[in-house]
Amino acid sequence: LGGLEEEGEIITLRVVAFDDIWRTCSDAKALGALLLHKQLAETGKLDPFIMLNNGQRMPQQAFGMYKVDAKDCKQIVLDAIEAGYRHFDTASFYDNEEALGTALKES
Repeated sequence: LGGLEEEGEIITLRVVAFDDIWRTCSDAKALGALLLHKQLAETGKLDPFIMLNNGQRMPQQAFGMYKVDAKDCKQIVLDAIEAGYRHFDTASFYDNEEALGTALKES
């Protein structure tokens, strides 16, 4: 956790009952992991996709774009696509969406 502290991250750890995590957590990655855990417990198998409300299926595992420098982004995305990623987790304040778009078009 020390490395995260140097980056200015604030981490709060709480212990809650497993069934209460759904009500107390707003972290999308944690909720995604819980959904997969629940699916595995109920069905004995995992679906790597999630059905969106428009009927499209989206991969549940995404390649995170946070702190991917724009100058390195294009090659990193092309490598991720080659490795099988089809879902990229990004936000406008990452300031790398132009390079991401260029790599997606090129792929």
